[in-house]
Amino acid sequence: MKESRKKAFSVIFLLYLCLLSLPFLYAQQEGPADARFKQAVMMRPSPPLPMP
Repeated sequence: MKESRKKAFSVIFLLYLCLLSLPFLYAQQEGPADARFKQAVMMRPSPPLPMP
């Protein structure tokens, strides 16, 4: 029981790290207009993620 819970937590944590790193990856690729758009997206609350 404890092991499976720890495993689930690590998976969720990894997904969370990936989500956190996404804006930084986009910021390195995009120009000024895209940066403005990204800022607007970051300002508004994020929608619930669709389940894979």
